[in-house]
Amino acid sequence: MKKILIIWLCLIFAANAGLAQEVFLSLTKYDEDIKELPTNVTVIEQKQIEAKHVETLGELLQNETSINFKSYGTLGSASSISIRGATAAQTLVLIDGRRVNDPAMGGTDFTSIPAVNIERVEIIRGAGASIYGTGAFGGVINVITKKAASSSPMVDAGISYGSFNTIGTNLTGAYADEKFAALAVTSLLTTDGSRNNSTYNNENFLFNGSVNLSEISTIALSANVFQSVYGIPGSKSYPTPNYEQQDNNRYAKADYSLLLGKGSLNVTAYASQNKRKAINPAWMSDTRYTNDTLGAQADFSFDKWLLFGAEWWQEDYKQEDGIANTTAENRDRVNTAAYAQLNLDLWKFRIITSVRGDSNSAYGDVATPAVSAVFSVNDYFKISGNCGKVWNAPSFTQLYSSDAFFIANPDLKVEEGISSDVGFEYAQDKTRLMATAFYVDTKNLIKNVAADPMDPFSPWTVANYDTKQYGAEVEAGYIMTAWMDHKVNYTYLKAENKDTGEWLTYCPQNTVNYTLTVKPVQPLSVSAIAYYRDSQSIGAGVPDLDGFFTLDLSVNYKVTDSFSCWVKGFNITNADYQLQYDYPMPGATVYGGINIKFWK
Repeated sequence: MKKILIIWLCLIFAANAGLAQEVFLSLTKYDEDIKELPTNVTVIEQKQIEAKHVETLGELLQNETSINFKSYGTLGSASSISIRGATAAQTLVLIDGRRVNDPAMGGTDFTSIPAVNIERVEIIRGAGASIYGTGAFGGVINVITKKAASSSPMVDAGISYGSFNTIGTNLTGAYADEKFAALAVTSLLTTDGSRNNSTYNNENFLFNGSVNLSEISTIALSANVFQSVYGIPGSKSYPTPNYEQQDNNRYAKADYSLLLGKGSLNVTAYASQNKRKAINPAWMSDTRYTNDTLGAQADFSFDKWLLFGAEWWQEDYKQEDGIANTTAENRDRVNTAAYAQLNLDLWKFRIITSVRGDSNSAYGDVATPAVSAVFSVNDYFKISGNCGKVWNAPSFTQLYSSDAFFIANPDLKVEEGISSDVGFEYAQDKTRLMATAFYVDTKNLIKNVAADPMDPFSPWTVANYDTKQYGAEVEAGYIMTAWMDHKVNYTYLKAENKDTGEWLTYCPQNTVNYTLTVKPVQPLSVSAIAYYRDSQSIGAGVPDLDGFFTLDLSVNYKVTDSFSCWVKGFNITNADYQLQYDYPMPGATVYGGINIKFWK
């Protein structure tokens, strides 16, 4: 009771300077005033990204409403995100509208998406994202990368140094005129790591360019290469001092857009390849994974009330043994889809209805309908709701890949569910309050289980279970002064197996994020981020992960419009905690850096 009272006091007295964002793209695939959309959407804008001083997309998202961030501890180690109690594989991640979920594992490694590439992030929680198909179960995260504009700096450079001999450098160059725009980002990051065998080195390069072919047509090209080499220290109980992993991810995408009166046509073609090499001399293993994806998509929208389109992609998965020089798995599947969305404005109502049909060579046909509704009582108060079918396909690994520790299950069914939520938002002048309640009824959730429950040394396998997830999200704000900003969000979640009543793993019941920013003088900004997470069940026979509280502190000083410096302390209270069982997070760490920008 005391815990809940503290949470609500934080909400009542919280203030938030950024009460509203301007536009939101991902729900309807064209720019919308976020005030016209349901309460289950969020935007993280460029100023917020720059102020956080984080290295990866996962770190950027970890304090957002209903986000559950998991990490294996050290910088560079795998990290994942889930929304509203869904699994990591049930969270669809897009980069500029292109899906990037790993076909082999189903989820996305958020460590492999550098924050320096990102212009903004848009989040759809729960239903309402049915036009994206498989993976959009808990929600959709669309990463919009940096593009050149007339207001962009010609050069943006940064360097940082911190704990564990962590060194980061980044350089961005941009040019834009009426006909042509181009932007390139390159970054390097290296660290000795907080544990034995946790060194990490990565290289990243991003290019975005566009050409205005005429007043009504544009072609855009983008490409990204991300490669890293890092040690895998293993768990506390089973360390792996010689284990190393190498990742090489690359993609290319071409977009063509054409204005046709009140309508517009957008055509996209893309290709990506993800390679991973895991080497463990102690186990005499050299396992290599390759995922290749080729896809195309076409959308037509008319006057922002009608959208329809089609999508096609092919996924190829190969697993090889580098020592024996043999191929363990070589699989592929093809997906074709069509979708339509209708947006209607009726009096004070905004209705968004959509339906999508997918046909996949591996798991058959799935139809996905959804509806969203927003009722604007007045300019300051709205009520909204979403309801739709959500689904997720089994990954290649879950279906086919077996070894001494894991037995695949080729009989797995597609995960399906009905996701719904209802909420309200009040925003006027200095006051903002938002609350949303959600419920997800899930059929055939894929869960890790012991292949032989009677054998304590049995390998793992996967099976389907029926579950339910429900809870509430609350955000509140009140601007107190021009020099003090507060923001807070609170998530209450219950997720359980419908047959046994057991709690689902890694689903904390209470999560609170609180940020206080003070600007005592104009060039100086000081921010504190307090984060609390409840204990979490991680499976039968294993103790729950303890709840924890962390505190981060950052100081930003803008010397001139072109030069700024910063210092940030993570977990300054030196809390002992874990986000993944048996993988400790680092203690108190400190980083600092400088940034230089030059304009034309």
